[in-house]
Amino acid sequence: MSIVLEQVTVPETGYFEIEVKRGVEIVASAENAQRTANRWVMDNVSGMMHADAPTLTIGEQISWRVPIIFTATHVGAVGKVGTVDVDVQTGKLQN
Repeated sequence: MSIVLEQVTVPETGYFEIEVKRGVEIVASAENAQRTANRWVMDNVSGMMHADAPTLTIGEQISWRVPIIFTATHVGAVGKVGTVDVDVQTGKLQN
């Protein structure tokens, strides 16, 4: 599993130090977040898109960032077209 830290300024070169201490209870699993995003995309956007494995994202809120993949029947997965964030505590879409 990957974790993304938002709003962290990183220098182009040189020494960089970061300390992160933040606690959160994960109620909605990554798998649950992917299912929620997939259901929303299929119902509201297109049947030619699906949700992929999410990344834990830490910013002002902690959420699962779920990539949305466009697919074509003759090619398969074409590429990522966007993301959907799912709250780790409530399991609800954030955007």
